[in-house]
Order: sequence, then structure tokens, then C-alpha cells
Amino acid sequence: MAPEIANDHKLSPFVGKYGCSPFEIELLAFWGRHPKARFSKDAIGYALDRKSLDIDRALRHMVAVGLVDTYEDKSVPLYSLSAKGEQTGISRFES
Repeated sequence: MAPEIANDHKLSPFVGKYGCSPFEIELLAFWGRHPKARFSKDAIGYALDRKSLDIDRALRHMVAVGLVDTYEDKSVPLYSLSAKGEQTGISRFES
């Protein structure tokens, strides 16, 4: 996602409501393109070219505020956009 999207003034209420960082907004936009998919941290890191620490921090916060759900598949945590996350409409900001 382009940095200008993450800093777009239209996102200010969203950022204020959930306290999302620019990377978390990028993650929501990523899930906006794949709303029903479940991803491991490694898959997210590969797709977005991010470090594991950044992903861990963002996912912990997003799960805590209810934007992302977590599942286990053969003891591997998988993450997906929650119903609340889908309702944010963040994908409309993706170019």
C-alpha cells in the first residue's frame, strides 16, 4: 500500500477508533484483497516484506481490538480478517 494511503486524512477516525498503526492499516488493506483467507505470520511477512517482530506486534494489537481472528491448523496459528475488520471498509482505500 502506498504510504499516502496509510496517512490519508479520511482514515483519521478509523485510526483514532482502533489505534491502528500505518502497518496495521496496510495489513487490513491486504486482507481487504483476501477477505476470507487465513494466513500464517510467515506468509504475511513474505507477502508484505516485513520482519516477524513488526507482524507480531501488529497482530497482537489487531486481535485484541477484534479486527483479526486467530485459528490453529496443525498447531500453526493462522490469522484472518474478522467480521468487525471487514466492516471497516479499509479495502476501499487500496488503489
